[in-house]
Amino acid sequence: MDNEKLKKFTKELYGCPFIPAVPKWQFLSIAKLHKEGFDREAITRGLQDLTDSGIIYLFKIIYPTAKFYSSKNLLPENTSSGIKKAFAKVLQSFSSASFPKTLIFIFNHEKIEEFIGEKPQITGAVESVFDDETATIKINGIPIKLPSHNHEHYFCRTLFSRLPGESVDWADIYEEMSGYQNFERYTKHDNDKRKVYDTYLRINKRILKMTGIQGFFSWETKSLRRNY
Repeated sequence: MDNEKLKKFTKELYGCPFIPAVPKWQFLSIAKLHKEGFDREAITRGLQDLTDSGIIYLFKIIYPTAKFYSSKNLLPENTSSGIKKAFAKVLQSFSSASFPKTLIFIFNHEKIEEFIGEKPQITGAVESVFDDETATIKINGIPIKLPSHNHEHYFCRTLFSRLPGESVDWADIYEEMSGYQNFERYTKHDNDKRKVYDTYLRINKRILKMTGIQGFFSWETKSLRRNY
Protein backbone atom coordinates (compact mmCIF):
# COMPACT_ATOMS: atom_id res chain seq x y z
CA MET A 1 0.00 0.00 0.00
CA ASP A 2 1.42 3.43 -0.91
CA ASN A 3 2.32 5.80 1.92
CA GLU A 4 -0.56 8.28 1.56
CA LYS A 5 -3.18 5.54 1.37
CA LEU A 6 -1.58 3.84 4.37
CA LYS A 7 -1.81 7.09 6.36
CA LYS A 8 -5.50 7.38 5.49
CA PHE A 9 -5.99 3.76 6.50
CA THR A 10 -4.22 4.38 9.84
CA LYS A 11 -6.44 7.39 10.60
CA GLU A 12 -9.52 5.26 9.91
CA LEU A 13 -8.33 2.70 12.46
CA TYR A 14 -7.47 5.20 15.16
CA GLY A 15 -10.28 6.10 17.53
CA CYS A 16 -12.06 2.76 17.12
CA PRO A 17 -13.66 1.21 20.22
CA PHE A 18 -11.72 -0.75 22.81
CA ILE A 19 -12.69 -4.22 23.92
CA PRO A 20 -13.81 -3.97 27.57
CA ALA A 21 -12.37 -7.36 28.53
CA VAL A 22 -8.97 -6.53 27.03
CA PRO A 23 -8.52 -2.72 27.10
CA LYS A 24 -5.37 -2.57 24.94
CA TRP A 25 -7.20 -4.17 22.04
CA GLN A 26 -9.27 -2.17 19.59
CA PHE A 27 -11.85 -3.54 17.20
CA LEU A 28 -13.56 -2.41 14.02
CA SER A 29 -16.18 -3.68 11.63
CA ILE A 30 -14.72 -4.63 8.26
CA ALA A 31 -17.83 -3.09 6.68
CA LYS A 32 -16.75 0.38 7.87
CA LEU A 33 -13.45 0.07 6.03
CA HIS A 34 -15.22 -1.25 2.94
CA LYS A 35 -17.30 1.94 2.89
CA GLU A 36 -14.08 3.97 2.91
CA GLY A 37 -12.85 2.14 -0.21
CA PHE A 38 -10.66 -0.55 1.39
CA ASP A 39 -11.43 -4.07 0.16
CA ARG A 40 -10.36 -7.23 1.97
CA GLU A 41 -7.03 -7.44 0.18
CA ALA A 42 -6.22 -3.77 0.90
CA ILE A 43 -7.16 -4.18 4.56
CA THR A 44 -4.92 -7.19 5.00
CA ARG A 45 -2.04 -5.53 3.11
CA GLY A 46 -2.36 -2.31 5.09
CA LEU A 47 -2.38 -4.14 8.42
CA GLN A 48 0.65 -6.18 7.41
CA ASP A 49 2.49 -2.99 6.42
CA LEU A 50 1.63 -1.42 9.78
CA THR A 51 2.89 -4.46 11.72
CA ASP A 52 6.08 -4.59 9.65
CA SER A 53 6.78 -0.97 10.64
CA GLY A 54 5.86 -1.56 14.30
CA ILE A 55 2.90 0.87 14.23
CA ILE A 56 0.60 -2.03 15.07
CA TYR A 57 1.91 -4.68 17.46
CA LEU A 58 -0.44 -7.40 16.27
CA PHE A 59 -3.76 -7.90 14.53
CA LYS A 60 -6.26 -10.54 13.54
CA ILE A 61 -9.03 -10.40 10.98
CA ILE A 62 -11.68 -12.77 12.23
CA TYR A 63 -12.28 -14.88 9.17
CA PRO A 64 -12.48 -18.65 9.70
CA THR A 65 -8.91 -19.35 8.57
CA ALA A 66 -7.19 -16.09 9.52
CA LYS A 67 -4.22 -16.13 11.89
CA PHE A 68 -2.54 -13.53 14.08
CA TYR A 69 0.03 -11.27 12.44
CA SER A 70 2.51 -9.70 14.85
CA SER A 71 5.27 -7.15 14.62
CA LYS A 72 8.89 -8.09 15.20
CA ASN A 73 8.89 -5.92 18.33
CA LEU A 74 5.90 -7.47 20.04
CA LEU A 75 5.11 -6.14 23.51
CA PRO A 76 6.78 -8.36 26.14
CA GLU A 77 3.49 -9.02 27.94
CA ASN A 78 1.86 -10.25 24.71
CA THR A 79 3.25 -13.80 24.80
CA SER A 80 1.67 -16.57 22.75
CA SER A 81 -0.19 -17.90 25.78
CA GLY A 82 -1.27 -14.39 26.70
CA ILE A 83 -2.64 -13.78 23.21
CA LYS A 84 -4.67 -17.00 23.30
CA LYS A 85 -6.10 -16.14 26.71
CA ALA A 86 -6.95 -12.57 25.64
CA PHE A 87 -8.52 -13.73 22.42
CA ALA A 88 -10.72 -16.21 24.30
CA LYS A 89 -12.13 -13.25 26.20
CA VAL A 90 -12.55 -11.31 22.97
CA LEU A 91 -14.67 -14.03 21.43
CA GLN A 92 -17.08 -13.76 24.34
CA SER A 93 -17.66 -10.10 23.47
CA PHE A 94 -19.02 -10.73 19.98
CA SER A 95 -22.19 -12.25 18.63
CA SER A 96 -22.09 -14.95 15.97
CA ALA A 97 -23.42 -12.39 13.47
CA SER A 98 -20.48 -9.99 13.96
CA PHE A 99 -17.78 -12.63 14.37
CA PRO A 100 -16.74 -13.09 10.70
CA LYS A 101 -16.62 -9.36 9.98
CA THR A 102 -14.42 -8.06 12.77
CA LEU A 103 -10.88 -6.74 12.88
CA ILE A 104 -8.92 -6.73 16.16
CA PHE A 105 -5.58 -4.97 16.66
CA ILE A 106 -3.22 -3.30 19.15
CA PHE A 107 -1.63 0.04 18.26
CA ASN A 108 1.78 1.37 19.18
CA HIS A 109 0.35 4.82 19.91
CA GLU A 110 3.70 6.60 20.06
CA LYS A 111 4.52 5.56 16.50
CA ILE A 112 1.16 6.63 15.05
CA GLU A 113 1.87 10.32 15.69
CA GLU A 114 5.32 9.98 14.14
CA PHE A 115 3.90 8.21 11.08
CA ILE A 116 0.90 10.39 10.25
CA GLY A 117 2.68 13.63 11.17
CA GLU A 118 0.08 14.83 13.66
CA LYS A 119 -1.22 14.06 17.10
CA PRO A 120 -3.95 11.46 16.69
CA GLN A 121 -7.40 12.38 17.92
CA ILE A 122 -10.11 10.16 19.31
CA THR A 123 -12.95 10.52 16.82
CA GLY A 124 -15.72 8.84 18.78
CA ALA A 125 -17.56 10.11 21.83
CA VAL A 126 -15.68 9.77 25.11
CA GLU A 127 -17.65 9.26 28.31
CA SER A 128 -15.84 9.48 31.63
CA VAL A 129 -16.78 9.32 35.31
CA PHE A 130 -14.82 9.13 38.55
CA ASP A 131 -15.79 6.98 41.51
CA ASP A 132 -14.28 8.71 44.52
CA GLU A 133 -14.99 5.81 46.89
CA THR A 134 -12.95 3.34 44.87
CA ALA A 135 -10.56 5.87 43.27
CA THR A 136 -11.49 4.56 39.83
CA ILE A 137 -11.79 6.46 36.55
CA LYS A 138 -14.11 4.80 34.04
CA ILE A 139 -13.62 5.88 30.42
CA ASN A 140 -16.01 4.42 27.85
CA GLY A 141 -16.62 1.60 30.30
CA ILE A 142 -12.91 0.85 30.85
CA PRO A 143 -12.01 1.01 34.58
CA ILE A 144 -8.70 2.63 35.53
CA LYS A 145 -7.93 1.99 39.20
CA LEU A 146 -5.78 4.58 40.97
CA PRO A 147 -3.94 4.24 44.29
CA SER A 148 -6.52 5.06 46.95
CA HIS A 149 -5.95 8.19 49.07
CA ASN A 150 -2.87 9.11 47.09
CA HIS A 151 -1.91 12.05 44.87
CA GLU A 152 -3.62 10.55 41.82
CA HIS A 153 -6.83 10.02 43.77
CA TYR A 154 -7.01 13.62 45.03
CA PHE A 155 -5.91 15.00 41.66
CA CYS A 156 -8.88 13.30 39.97
CA ARG A 157 -11.26 14.21 42.79
CA THR A 158 -10.54 17.87 42.07
CA LEU A 159 -10.60 17.72 38.25
CA PHE A 160 -13.76 15.60 38.11
CA SER A 161 -15.55 18.01 40.45
CA ARG A 162 -15.42 20.48 37.53
CA LEU A 163 -16.90 20.31 34.05
CA PRO A 164 -14.82 19.14 31.07
CA GLY A 165 -12.89 22.09 29.66
CA GLU A 166 -13.11 24.07 32.91
CA SER A 167 -9.71 25.34 34.09
CA VAL A 168 -8.60 24.51 37.62
CA ASP A 169 -5.76 26.34 39.34
CA TRP A 170 -2.83 24.02 40.05
CA ALA A 171 -2.76 25.35 43.61
CA ASP A 172 -6.34 24.17 44.20
CA ILE A 173 -5.26 20.70 43.14
CA TYR A 174 -2.20 20.86 45.37
CA GLU A 175 -4.33 21.86 48.35
CA GLU A 176 -6.50 18.79 47.84
CA MET A 177 -3.44 16.57 47.36
CA SER A 178 -1.57 17.89 50.39
CA GLY A 179 -4.34 18.92 52.78
CA TYR A 180 -2.75 22.36 53.10
CA GLN A 181 -5.18 25.23 52.73
CA ASN A 182 -4.62 28.86 51.66
CA PHE A 183 -0.86 28.62 51.25
CA GLU A 184 0.97 31.46 49.52
CA ARG A 185 0.49 30.76 45.81
CA TYR A 186 2.94 30.90 42.92
CA THR A 187 5.94 32.07 44.95
CA LYS A 188 8.62 29.74 46.30
CA HIS A 189 6.48 26.71 45.57
CA ASP A 190 8.21 25.18 42.57
CA ASN A 191 8.42 21.80 44.30
CA ASP A 192 4.70 21.85 45.04
CA LYS A 193 3.86 22.71 41.45
CA ARG A 194 6.15 19.92 40.28
CA LYS A 195 4.26 17.39 42.42
CA VAL A 196 1.03 18.34 40.66
CA TYR A 197 2.74 18.21 37.26
CA ASP A 198 4.27 14.78 37.89
CA THR A 199 0.88 13.46 39.02
CA TYR A 200 -0.68 14.86 35.84
CA LEU A 201 1.94 13.05 33.71
CA ARG A 202 1.46 9.74 35.52
CA ILE A 203 -2.32 9.74 35.14
CA ASN A 204 -2.25 10.79 31.49
CA LYS A 205 0.26 8.01 30.79
CA ARG A 206 -1.93 5.45 32.55
CA ILE A 207 -5.02 6.58 30.62
CA LEU A 208 -3.13 6.44 27.32
CA LYS A 209 -1.93 2.91 28.06
CA MET A 210 -5.41 1.67 29.01
CA THR A 211 -7.56 3.51 26.48
CA GLY A 212 -5.34 4.99 23.77
CA ILE A 213 -6.60 8.49 24.56
CA GLN A 214 -3.86 11.11 24.33
CA GLY A 215 -4.09 14.20 26.53
CA PHE A 216 -7.09 13.29 28.68
CA PHE A 217 -5.92 16.06 31.03
CA SER A 218 -4.23 19.24 29.76
CA TRP A 219 -1.63 21.39 31.54
CA GLU A 220 -1.60 25.13 30.99
CA THR A 221 0.75 27.65 32.60
CA LYS A 222 -1.02 27.85 35.97
CA SER A 223 -4.00 25.59 35.53
CA LEU A 224 -5.23 22.20 34.36
CA ARG A 225 -8.40 20.86 32.80
CA ARG A 226 -9.85 17.56 31.74
CA ASN A 227 -10.83 17.36 28.11
CA TYR A 228 -13.56 14.71 28.34
